[in-house]
Amino acid sequence: MKQIIAFDVDGIFTQGEELSEYVLGYLDAEKINQMHNDGIDSKCVIVSPSPYYPKRDGKSLWELFTSHETKDMRHQNLIDSVNAVSGDIDMKIYVSDNDDYDEAKKAGFIYVDVLDFYKAIEENVNLKECFGR
Repeated sequence: MKQIIAFDVDGIFTQGEELSEYVLGYLDAEKINQMHNDGIDSKCVIVSPSPYYPKRDGKSLWELFTSHETKDMRHQNLIDSVNAVSGDIDMKIYVSDNDDYDEAKKAGFIYVDVLDFYKAIEENVNLKECFGR
């Protein structure tokens, strides 16, 4: 199974620095990276233009697809992320806290609220069984 997991940023990830509560989130990007970013069957990407995306050594942990900066164009960043992956993708997940279901749907992604994704990660469940259609 090949999957892509695209992430909004603000309100999604824990941060190693003092930031506003608007930016602070629930997900540990390093844990997700270990579990779901092997680059072969599963790829994580960032689709938000926020500068607070997860970093390691000052560089983005995952590939950025952020050329469309407004929320009403988020679907285009999602589409761009899919176009950068070779081969067929069985499952496309968009993790957000913005209730931007329509943007996910326009791009053919399953919208998953950050809290639901957090629970799935903490319980180490199969994402396809949990969120697949």
